[in-house]
Amino acid sequence: MIRSMANGVLILFSPSGVIGRDRYVALGLVFFAIKFPIDWIVAHQFGVRWTPLSYLIWPGHDTLALWQLPPSDRMLAIALLV
Repeated sequence: MIRSMANGVLILFSPSGVIGRDRYVALGLVFFAIKFPIDWIVAHQFGVRWTPLSYLIWPGHDTLALWQLPPSDRMLAIALLV
């Protein structure tokens, strides 16, 4: 299983790689399982409650660009991008 996932990652990042739907979904879930706890910790350091839904609606529906955010939210956004 681990070897299969490693091969999937290598194929995913090769310029001519093609992967199936099942491997694409599995890799997406693995990457999300790695990214979400990291983002949760970073947001917690900024005093922000972070949930999976936060990827869709944070910081709000009317904010379209990074420079439109208040300074505290802007720093969080930059930290989450890095």
